[in-house]
Amino acid sequence: MAHAAPLGLLEQSCPIQVEHDRKRRQFTVRLNGCHDRAVLLYEYVGKRIVDLQHTEVPDAYRGRGIAKHLAK
Repeated sequence: MAHAAPLGLLEQSCPIQVEHDRKRRQFTVRLNGCHDRAVLLYEYVGKRIVDLQHTEVPDAYRGRGIAKHLAK
């Protein structure tokens, strides 16, 4: 069973910060300091289209809208 993540991550005083790594073609959000992270992987399809391929959010943080922020 997954443990609940600290609520501070999604409170208004501590907004989610998405980092973009162009070389690895991924967006990440650091969770619980820098021990855990959520990731969205993507690929380019042509010059103007981006294919969002996969999101991964640790079990303890699922259902909190983190993947949605990565996709935006």
